[in-house]
Amino acid sequence: MRQTLLFNVLAPAYVIKLLHAKSTVYDFANMSYGCGGLFWSMTALKNGEKVNI
Repeated sequence: MRQTLLFNVLAPAYVIKLLHAKSTVYDFANMSYGCGGLFWSMTALKNGEKVNI
């Protein structure tokens, strides 16, 4: 949870000020982060791992 909050606060500033990019770059990064979480969850479920949050 902490990483998600940090990502959502710092990523827009990073994209705009350092990369000089538009909001679509931030949107793509946010989407990729979500897809990675979904892929990890499905992999853990398939392997029968118990995940404690």
